[in-house]
Amino acid sequence: MPLILETTLTRTFLSRCEKTPDAPAFATRIEGSWKTTTYGEFLERVLLTALHLRGLKIGRGDRVALVSENSEALAQMHFALWALEAVVVPVSPQLSSQDLCSVLEDCGCEHVFFQDQPTADRVGATGVAIHNLREIGAWMAAATGTTDTLKKALWDWDPASLFLL
Repeated sequence: MPLILETTLTRTFLSRCEKTPDAPAFATRIEGSWKTTTYGEFLERVLLTALHLRGLKIGRGDRVALVSENSEALAQMHFALWALEAVVVPVSPQLSSQDLCSVLEDCGCEHVFFQDQPTADRVGATGVAIHNLREIGAWMAAATGTTDTLKKALWDWDPASLFLL
């Protein structure tokens, strides 16, 4: 019997954000103490990230490699890229320089986001747009607005429609 999923990951995420925006979504250890991010805060960050990525001309069908350890920022990038209907290509930063270059050449990505500069430096010139995940954080820190104005800036309809449902 084939497995049939009743819902998508993005639909589940949006449902959770709507039902429990103040519930903790992530707990991240920063300099010895734990920082909690709620579902509402995470959704706002996803929307901000999607707006920035859209400004980089990333959209439907674009392949985007994410070279990063597991983190809240990585999850944020996944959801933002899915919101734009881009294809996420996760790549382990633990790969050797040669393997990392081979994967990036083979996957046909237009953009690559690295977790840090030393990882990016291992790749060199690949012919794709190379970004540092920290640029997203810097851009978000400079951006202003509420979730509602972000939704308006991204899409002129129900924010639930921004994800593949």
